[in-house]
Order: sequence, then C-alpha cells, then structure tokens
Amino acid sequence: MMCSTQTLEEPEVVLHFDPIAVGWRGVSHQDKGILSMELTSVCNTLLQVLVHIPAVVHWLSTSNHPASCKVKNGCLLCACCSVLMQLDVESVVKPDEFLNIMKDACDDPQVVVEDILLRLHSDYMSLYSTVRVSIWSERTSPPFQIFGGLWKLSAPCCGVTYKPFFTLKVPLSAQTIQLCLNGLKACDVCEVCDCPDMSIPTDCSLHTAPAVLILNLKRFLDDNSFCAKNVIIQPEITLLKQYLYCLRSVVFVNGTSPDLANFYPVTVCPMGVYNEFTDAAFKKVSVTSLIAKERYLQTSYMAVYELTKVTEIYLSTGDILKHILFAD
Repeated sequence: MMCSTQTLEEPEVVLHFDPIAVGWRGVSHQDKGILSMELTSVCNTLLQVLVHIPAVVHWLSTSNHPASCKVKNGCLLCACCSVLMQLDVESVVKPDEFLNIMKDACDDPQVVVEDILLRLHSDYMSLYSTVRVSIWSERTSPPFQIFGGLWKLSAPCCGVTYKPFFTLKVPLSAQTIQLCLNGLKACDVCEVCDCPDMSIPTDCSLHTAPAVLILNLKRFLDDNSFCAKNVIIQPEITLLKQYLYCLRSVVFVNGTSPDLANFYPVTVCPMGVYNEFTDAAFKKVSVTSLIAKERYLQTSYMAVYELTKVTEIYLSTGDILKHILFAD
C-alpha cells in the first residue's frame, strides 16, 4: 500500500464511504491517564495522541468493530476501540490488549506511529481477506483516508512517480515549525529514487493532502547526537499555503540519546485546553509555556495537526478532500 507508483488509477471499490469528520464538534472526549507497563512510554504516548485526534475518535466510535472483526490473533483496531470504551467508563485506562500487541515495538515514536497506522490498516483490511483488492482500493481504508497523503515526484531517471506517506520528516532549519515545513525539499520527501540510477527527485508537489498531518522533527542526527535547537510549535500552520491545520498534540523527548530517551505528550483538548500527560497523571499547561519555555522548545519530537480549512478549489478537486466533513 505504501509503495510508489508511476500511474494513478481510480479505485474499483471505495472501502470506507463515510466522510472523515475533523474537529471536536459531536465527538465525545475524556481526559484520563493511561496506566503504564514497564518500558511502554512510547506506546502510551502514541495512544494518547490517537485518542486526541477527533477524526480517529469519530471513525472508531462509529465503526462496527469489534463485532465485524475477522482478525484471529490480536487486533489493534479492536484494542483501540476498547481504549475508547474505557475512556467513557473507567477512571484510568488499562490498555493491556494494545500494549500486548505492540510489545515488540521499538523505542522511537517516529517509527512506531507508522507501525501502528500500518497495523490498523492491515487489521481493517482483514474484512476483505476473501476478495482481491487493488492497491488503489486499499488506499480508501480509514487509516489511509485520515493519515495518508500523496506526493508527486519528478526525477531525471524515471519521470513522474507518486509516493504515499503517513508522516513527514521535517529538518530543524528554522525557529518555527511553519518555517521548517516551508523549507521542506524534494530530497527530504524522497531521498533516493527506487530505480537503479538512484537519482534524487528534482521536483516535488503535493497531490493529496492528509486529513491528519504528522510531522517528525529530526532531533536525533545520523551520528546519534541530539539537536536541541529551539523550534516553536505553532497552534496553526498551513501546508503549501492552501491547507490550514490546527494542532492536536505534540510529543516531547526527555533524553539526548535515542537508546535512553523517553517520551511524553501534550495534547490539545476541546475548548483549547492543553494537557501534559505522564502515564496515569496529567496536568494543564499554558500555550505561553509551550511556545516560550526552553524545555518545550528544545525537545519537541513530533507534532500532530488536523485539517481545518482548505480553499474551495482544492476542496472540490483535491481527491480525498472531497470526503472530509469539517465539524469545527
């Protein structure tokens, strides 16, 4: 599903017809801690991130999972639905099923978040295990409709290719996340072409914008050193000056070594309340602190944004954007 292609085709069947609902309106929300097991800070952090994305909460809460589940051994989709149910009725969430499935995950949330999204897609696709589904139809699954974007790349060796993505790696090239994103180049999107000539793409444009934009900041460098550059994570950003996104969560890193680091999230809740989570506990933080204190500015590791507005011309012609319901 995540492989590059040189052509685009219409899906022969759309797997998920319901609009992707963004924004908190009509979506239930509960701020509760998540009990941690040993060495699970990455999974706990990403689980809090997921349940603070309205598009994800709306999808899971309106799906017919787990009743329709066909996964025989450990369904991550069922596990996420269980967490949402616990958020409604329990004082503290115990995500045993989720953590058991992800027990072999690595210690880097930038890697694990892609593993989670691919696993959610795979478990969703188990509903269609008895039929042959093309790659184009697979990309109409809810995880891809919510998180999936598509780059159009041009390289001298093989012409135009289309590269799907769930996350974007953002170099720390400026003082704000917006300016860092503006400085993204074709070589950042796709370092080397897949063909034998290994050309670097010379041109890059966005074919499909994701409903949820995950930005991975390059804090750990190739030599495993840590870049503590101040970067302000703004409440709102634009992608290519056409798509407006609002902040849903930020993952921060505590530690300057990739082998010893642990992580924690700050989430943006309805009414603009910011909460910092540490396993089962959480506390409110101010927006001023988030954009002024060095402990936040120097340790931001991942930022998650949700689409809130797009110009009318792109809303009418921009592929999956036609299926987004703006609720805010």
